[in-house]
Amino acid sequence: MKKIYVLIKLTAVIGISAALLCSCQQKESPVSPRYDINVKVDPAAVASYPYEMNTGDLTKVETGYKIRVSLRIYDTSGFLVEKKTDYLQNYDAIGKFAFSLPSGTYTFLATTDIVKYDGSNVTFEYWNIGNGKDSTDDQKLSELQIIDNGKIGFSGAKILGVTSQRIVVKDSATDATINVMPAGALALVVFNNIHAYSNVKSLEVETSKLGDYLYFDNSGNSSVSFKWPEDGHYFRIDVIDVEDYSKYSMIYSYIYILPGDKYEFKARYKTTEDKSGYLVNYSETVSFKGGDEYLVWVDCKDEDTGEPLFLVDKFTNTITPKYFTR
Repeated sequence: MKKIYVLIKLTAVIGISAALLCSCQQKESPVSPRYDINVKVDPAAVASYPYEMNTGDLTKVETGYKIRVSLRIYDTSGFLVEKKTDYLQNYDAIGKFAFSLPSGTYTFLATTDIVKYDGSNVTFEYWNIGNGKDSTDDQKLSELQIIDNGKIGFSGAKILGVTSQRIVVKDSATDATINVMPAGALALVVFNNIHAYSNVKSLEVETSKLGDYLYFDNSGNSSVSFKWPEDGHYFRIDVIDVEDYSKYSMIYSYIYILPGDKYEFKARYKTTEDKSGYLVNYSETVSFKGGDEYLVWVDCKDEDTGEPLFLVDKFTNTITPKYFTR
């Protein structure tokens, strides 16, 4: 029994010694040093379209709503490294973000949109910034989508800003500024002389296609996915019931449009007898770029010809369409 005891004891000692020897030989994995980077996100240009019917139409943020400023950081393989969000009251404010990152090159994707915000939670949003229906699935830049939720809001409610920027984090503190630009174009839709015909019940503007969502490549460049009507009918993007505006001869609204070529627009009417037709026998075709603004003019009775008039004309910073300035 004594010999067995000694043998077991010696075996235990040898085992412990071997374990200690192995643990001493193990090396800790190196940890990459991290460096501070402070990023300012400026949304001022997002709502700087050439024309407002009334001052503040595009820049005013309604009570209970905020400008959501989101900043996502992706590595060179397009995988999400970190993201943060700030909420601003107006477009003159600046979103401020602080990160600590290993040195390297990153794609910073800044987005701005209007959301209903109660101080702690977003309760309503016009854009789903994520992948498909899951707004949290943004782990890979090439799978990220910004989807139009199809909601209608106040004048500038659907204005969306998107800008990507490559930033190099060096072996020291870094400061950077991202000036966010408008992702889409704006259409100022004006229905004029809406009571020219007593039997017209409603007026509407249709388009041949719609921008469904934005998607990105690994470098942060965005593209638009479009959808077309399945039944051959155009999409209705704006409509008014004439009887709702008995005291007004002109009604206007703003429609946000993702950039793309050859949008075809038509103006349609519906009568009190539920008959429908086009206001004029022609359409207007337009290509939109981000930051563009167009006037969509639907006039039931042009003051020069006495006939219906429909046109789509581009605003510039110094010139407004001729029919709108009369």
